[in-house]
Amino acid sequence: MRSILSLLFIFSFLSLQAQTFQSHFKEASSAYKAEDYPQMLVEIKKAHALRPQHQTLIYYLAIAHSLNNHVDSANYWLRKVVSIDSKNYDIDKPDFENLLASEDFKRIKDYQIFMTEAKVRSDTALVIPDTELHIEGVAFDPFKRRILFSSINQKNIFSVEEGMLKPLFKKKFPLGITGMAVQDSILWFTGAGFAEAGLAEDDPEYESSKLYKADLKNAILLDSFTVADQQAHIFGDVILSPENKLLISDSKTNTVYRLENKKLIAWITTESILSLQGIAQMGQKVFLADYAGGLFSYDLSNQTTQEIIAPADLSLKGIDGLYTYKNGLVTIQNGVTPHRITYLQFNPQYDQVERFQYLEKNHPAMGEPTLGFIANQHLYYVANSFWGLNDKGQINNPEKIKPLILRLPLPEPIPATTQMAVLDYVKILDGREKEALYFYENNWASFRKYAMQHGDIENYKIMRLTAHPEYDLILETVYKDSLQYSQIEEVFQKWRKQSGGDFLNELKPNDFRKNVKMEIVKTYISSEELVSVEGRCSGSSYRAFDFWLGEWEVYSRDGRYLGHNRVGLIQNGCGLQENWQSANGAYKGTSYNFYNATAGQWHQSWVDNQGGSLQLNGSYENGQMQMQSDPEKQDQSRISWKLLEDGSVTQLWEQSRDKGKSWQEVFFGVYKKQ
Repeated sequence: MRSILSLLFIFSFLSLQAQTFQSHFKEASSAYKAEDYPQMLVEIKKAHALRPQHQTLIYYLAIAHSLNNHVDSANYWLRKVVSIDSKNYDIDKPDFENLLASEDFKRIKDYQIFMTEAKVRSDTALVIPDTELHIEGVAFDPFKRRILFSSINQKNIFSVEEGMLKPLFKKKFPLGITGMAVQDSILWFTGAGFAEAGLAEDDPEYESSKLYKADLKNAILLDSFTVADQQAHIFGDVILSPENKLLISDSKTNTVYRLENKKLIAWITTESILSLQGIAQMGQKVFLADYAGGLFSYDLSNQTTQEIIAPADLSLKGIDGLYTYKNGLVTIQNGVTPHRITYLQFNPQYDQVERFQYLEKNHPAMGEPTLGFIANQHLYYVANSFWGLNDKGQINNPEKIKPLILRLPLPEPIPATTQMAVLDYVKILDGREKEALYFYENNWASFRKYAMQHGDIENYKIMRLTAHPEYDLILETVYKDSLQYSQIEEVFQKWRKQSGGDFLNELKPNDFRKNVKMEIVKTYISSEELVSVEGRCSGSSYRAFDFWLGEWEVYSRDGRYLGHNRVGLIQNGCGLQENWQSANGAYKGTSYNFYNATAGQWHQSWVDNQGGSLQLNGSYENGQMQMQSDPEKQDQSRISWKLLEDGSVTQLWEQSRDKGKSWQEVFFGVYKKQ
């Protein structure tokens, strides 16, 4: 449900804390005006402690650190802001002057561009021919093969038939209709009473809720259910559990109800949740989306609630719709900027997000995406509900925007067996190579040797470079998989969680070296091939194309999203497999790439879902991998891949119709790590 309602609930919940929160923020503002920046930092930290996920407080926390010349901490918190909202916070203001020379700040600028870029992969499933209809939920009618959608202000369920809007029920309901779920021939749906449904505060239905049961085939209401107490309730989501039980989320009481013997029973209640929205269940874990606080899981086996740990660049705020998909979760987020749809995959304990993909973000049609359903490996979702246009049930829509339901193709999960290499790039200062090597061999390497002996890491090495303009050493630590990586990083994460970005300022670079950057490279290996790259395929010729490994989003020169590419190792690292999918999901292809030691060259075999194929041969020279088809043929193809300094990769595909005398560009893509 929309952020306006959620924020109202949050503010009422925080009323007891408001005076303390406001007083700390006021004191921080006064200290800022007086240029007492140490005191500003003290007060803004106290305010942030009460609202740790609030992006405005995080933003001012970054300002306070910057003004105190805490460069690392300021960059740490500023990047957090961008992950939540990449549009509405000025990161170029003079208060951040101390950050301008830092490499991290430059990367934040690039990250802001990446987060703001549109990623469009869906097509239109349904255009609703009513510019005054506020829709919320969506479901599929298997009997008439049609999409159903619920309305807040018209308080009914509708479909589109022969281009016309058709209500499912003859009479309106007293409540705005929110979530829906289909169970065989039964349609379950929830209703809630709020101002956007046209209800006044003195209306007896105001802040009341019901679960409805209807015969879907005949559109007949069979029953309705309420909670037998005197409290206010706002029912939102309704889902079917793996045991085929009805679960309902209540944003007012932050409770999950279950229908048992025709009664709604409070099944999960937790004080950890501030504004409950979407719910989903996998096994003994029930996932709870807190609009303000992120994502939580409730363990049915021990009845405990735990916050899901997310990667640093992933914000789990503002989740409305939440859906299980292939042992992961698909989230619809309208409480972040830009709006986005994300696929989450977890560690085996389901308490930490290990991998995530932005499936769609900043779509031009995303007015305020809300709820959806998954069918045939596609997410059908409401792209532009009218919460922002709804004034007490009346829609103010001067641009005559029509509601849309979009159809988004869902990807295959990233394999859990993900080998990870952490690369530290180091620049030696003042020509003090001996000191730097001594330091790393007797500290960095000694620690990793101990860790490898105890099975904590797979491998490590120090690579010395010559004549590189930015760095002189690459320090590589290899983990068997992402689980091993997360376990070894656990102590570091605890330290980070306790003191936030502050600890970064204690890690001052020594006089003889400077850490230029750090990268985490993921190499995808099937479970049967989960072994270290050893033996014959470990030589430099076999590893020349490793810069292409990873999960990539591909864009044109002008920033248009072209598609998704996943490149991983196969056959004990002796080959690379590419899996390409275009932006709309229609065009797909796979290539196999390997170094042919007998011929002394690289080879690629490509095949796509439209019958196309390529056979290419070539080598890595002059900073790029280039492969070409048979040079004796009249029609030829030539493809080159080049690693750029920022870690991105460019791919140029050219064709010749005159036996290589002239070449025309067919495709140019810029690969950016996901």
